[in-house]
Amino acid sequence: MSTYYVLDKKPKSKFNVYTADQVFDRVGSLNKFQLIAALMCVISYSFDGYTVYTIALLTLMPDFRCVKNGEESKCTANITCQTTFNNFLKNGENSSIDPTQNGYYINWDSQTSLHNWVEPLNLRCATQYQIGFFGSVFFMGLGIGTLTLAHLGDQYGRIRLLRIGLFLSLVAFGCIIFVQVSFYFTYVFLFFLGFLSPIRLNLSFIYGSEVFKEQHASIMGSLSLCMDSFTMIIASVYFKYISKDWSYLYYFFFSICCIPLIISYFMPESPRYLLQKRLFNDARASFNKIAQINRKQPLSTNDKFWSEIQVDKLDVSNKNNTLSTIAYSDSTRPAKGINQSALSDVLSVKKYQINYGALLLAWCASSYSYYMIGFYLKYVPGDIYQNYIVSAIAEAIACQVAGPLAIKYGSSKTMTASFILGGTFGLLLSFIDEKNSIHIISSLLIAKFGVSTAISLCYVLTTFYFPILHSSKVFSYLCAKGKFFAMLAPLVAEIQGHVPLISMAIACLLSSMSAFLLEKHHEDEDDDYDHEK
Repeated sequence: MSTYYVLDKKPKSKFNVYTADQVFDRVGSLNKFQLIAALMCVISYSFDGYTVYTIALLTLMPDFRCVKNGEESKCTANITCQTTFNNFLKNGENSSIDPTQNGYYINWDSQTSLHNWVEPLNLRCATQYQIGFFGSVFFMGLGIGTLTLAHLGDQYGRIRLLRIGLFLSLVAFGCIIFVQVSFYFTYVFLFFLGFLSPIRLNLSFIYGSEVFKEQHASIMGSLSLCMDSFTMIIASVYFKYISKDWSYLYYFFFSICCIPLIISYFMPESPRYLLQKRLFNDARASFNKIAQINRKQPLSTNDKFWSEIQVDKLDVSNKNNTLSTIAYSDSTRPAKGINQSALSDVLSVKKYQINYGALLLAWCASSYSYYMIGFYLKYVPGDIYQNYIVSAIAEAIACQVAGPLAIKYGSSKTMTASFILGGTFGLLLSFIDEKNSIHIISSLLIAKFGVSTAISLCYVLTTFYFPILHSSKVFSYLCAKGKFFAMLAPLVAEIQGHVPLISMAIACLLSSMSAFLLEKHHEDEDDDYDHEK
């Protein structure tokens, strides 16, 4: 905090000046409000996990058994659609089979036989691409939404759009649960959820970071990424130990997703956003709302923001008034001015061209590989639920250690190593003998750890490689292109054989070669990066 004295023809006036972090010290930086905001943002960020990550289990084919001339054998879904076997023989789990009829039945004793979308959406005879499109259509909507909606939070605020996005997402989510008419309708609802994802995911992530002090902002990111990984643990435990009926799990997920919408109506707008928009009275009211929830001392009219002083100073100068004396401490000085060039000018600089190209490859490879493992995991030999739990644990660990590893060893080296681990052990996973469960689990653990570390670094580090004025826009573009590329993962995952994991390994190893080219942007370059052309 600094004390200002403004001198002109009027008597000397005195007021206190704060930076945003200093205000949080006063109104509470890790108190009740931050806990409530973290709960809202973490659940909102995990919304995609509740709707998309479990699609692999919701479209998992049961253990089909085909009967012909009184003899039965294990068969695939496409065989049951042949004329000889396209006759369902059992209407219940305890029903008996007529040995004189040919057809198929479901072995409900198998762990892979679930009451999921296969029956109500008639997926048994669907093509592998129709099944894979459940995931692809979501990423298609997400990519389009990122290009069209991601910037709206900078224009209309964080919390208002977050409320709208959560409400509309709950409507679409409810339709997926209760309107099981055909998979074409489900495609539409999943596309709509993907389209709204940038509002839910980006704004919850940004809002959560902006209501903490800068030194605590990373807590929000780590917590969101970590909790997002627990979705598949919940789903795996549910299907293995509680019930095979998908609907009760989704009732639970739907109820959980109502929590952030309810909380959002009691949350103020992000004060950092309001300061950026120079809405100082609104920012003061937002901080005071936080102070009220935290039971701290609110700001008064004599308390001003650093950016507010700068605007007042500019206004006085424009009116040819005299600002005679202004004193401040070095701790409250603003950063150097930021060049106002267009993004196209930034990308004309060779350094940023290389960063953009390397990060584009990293985003595409990590997004594709991350979702490839998620959708292909149902075909990996062994206990399917154990594999999903191991995968989720590896992801949770990666989300926590990605940042510290990048700080200790450097972001380029860490990203390169993570891609090498993901690609190498993903490739091994495709060729391991299905009877060797220890090698399967260990390879899965390391592959998912590597891929999750890579995608976490993409989220956390992208903005450090470009001027701050354009970092958010670059982040949105790269994220959108990564999600568009991830659209291929659910489709390729349905291809039989080694193709899915080989394609993942190629993507990872190619990206590992380009990660060394990354060069961070420094604040002192904000004034002169356009002179590097």
